[in-house]
Amino acid sequence: MPPIPSKDRQMSKIVDQVIEDFKAREQRGIMKYGVTMDREDLLSHEWIQHMLEELMDAIIYLKKIQNGSQRHTDTKETNQGDAK
Repeated sequence: MPPIPSKDRQMSKIVDQVIEDFKAREQRGIMKYGVTMDREDLLSHEWIQHMLEELMDAIIYLKKIQNGSQRHTDTKETNQGDAK
């Protein structure tokens, strides 16, 4: 079992970066939509719809990266084949 960090120990740089990203994202949201996540004007099914749309976008981004990686790999293999 790993040791429990002391209260004096700082978080990892990655966690610090994620926290800063969240803060920046909230500021952009406030500027764009004029509300925070503390808003209470949406019903549960509306929050779910927002999340579904965000997750669909994330899947599209992943597929784009995956396809780009495949093309890069295919190009690399083709170029190596040319060298033979």
